[in-house]
Amino acid sequence: MFLDANISRTSTDGHFYIDLRRHLDVYLKYAPWTDGIRIYRHDAGKWVLEPKDPDIPLINSAHNALPALPIHCFLSTVPEPVRQCLAPFSYLQTTMLRICSFSPNARDLARNIPLLLWLAADAVEKEKWPEASRGVSPEAAIDELLGRKRKQILQLLFGTGNACTVRFLKKIRLLGGERDELKLIDRAIRTGLPETFRHWTTVPIHLLAILERFPEMAGSKLLLSFAGRQYDSLQNSVSKAYSTGRLWEDVYYMGRVLEIGDAAKTLNTCASVDALQRVHDRWTAALNRKKTIASSGAVFPTPPIAGNRDIHPIRTVDDLLAEGRLMHHCVGGYVEKVLSGASYIYRVTSPERATLELTGFGKQMQIAQLRLAHNQMPSKNTYQTVRNWLNARLAVN
Repeated sequence: MFLDANISRTSTDGHFYIDLRRHLDVYLKYAPWTDGIRIYRHDAGKWVLEPKDPDIPLINSAHNALPALPIHCFLSTVPEPVRQCLAPFSYLQTTMLRICSFSPNARDLARNIPLLLWLAADAVEKEKWPEASRGVSPEAAIDELLGRKRKQILQLLFGTGNACTVRFLKKIRLLGGERDELKLIDRAIRTGLPETFRHWTTVPIHLLAILERFPEMAGSKLLLSFAGRQYDSLQNSVSKAYSTGRLWEDVYYMGRVLEIGDAAKTLNTCASVDALQRVHDRWTAALNRKKTIASSGAVFPTPPIAGNRDIHPIRTVDDLLAEGRLMHHCVGGYVEKVLSGASYIYRVTSPERATLELTGFGKQMQIAQLRLAHNQMPSKNTYQTVRNWLNARLAVN
């Protein structure tokens, strides 16, 4: 939000006001730095304390071109080092400012490991941390906890903490400091991802999003190819990496079906998409030459979406292998995914001969892939025919 003079002002006593009543029933007052940047909401003719962060970043680079804006006067009382440290964060920025206003230990974290302060601010915002102590103010409790060793703070927040995770937080480079980035870091810590980046010097945040979607790529040289790329959002980074990630998944599962002992090593040494594609083509040919595999004869789980005269579910391992041989692609490598119920494969006979993969559960079932022979893309008519069939089945189910 751009805080221009039409919606904001700074009073002579140092309070900052944001008035959005022209469009929303929102009128806020911020106490100055010396009074803890407490937030008040105008309600029924009086000011009441607002415990939640309104998610309106006060430190905003968009304001810099207009030095006369009221927000600059308000922020002038905030120490410059604090402003610089918190500028990369949009989500919970005001909570971080408030904590820094009363906590010397928070200011130390802001200088040295600001992402740990961000995670702590998230816990404070949710009122999950710290636990109330008799005779101790919340501010004093927060300052005491933030003064502990970094590993201890992580232990309090996540139930686990080590030096590797501390270093991981120092390496991460954010996009815009938004909520989805904070949640991504939270999930990465809880799933043990910091170990993957033990030997990295910097970790662009979009790599965490790519690995969350394609976890098998952890530890691969190919991951380095995404590190230097620029993205405007986490969603965009995953979208741009999707085709490479799916190719990686295909090769990964083919290696398992083929029982290649050093499959993971082979994949991790692929430094380019071209190298990965060559492995894919070589293993696809090997898979399609095989008449049987270890799980031959097994029957797949019953697909939740029934077929029709032109779209037929593939029900056995041997039929899946035959589909891959006939269509000259790698669907035979999907044995584990289909046996586990993670994917369902269908043979499409009209309007074009194609192979269909569905993923998801219940009403969230979706087309993951639809390919002709040799992995060619289908026509719009074929895709729409399959989409219409799926939508009709989901409406009935």
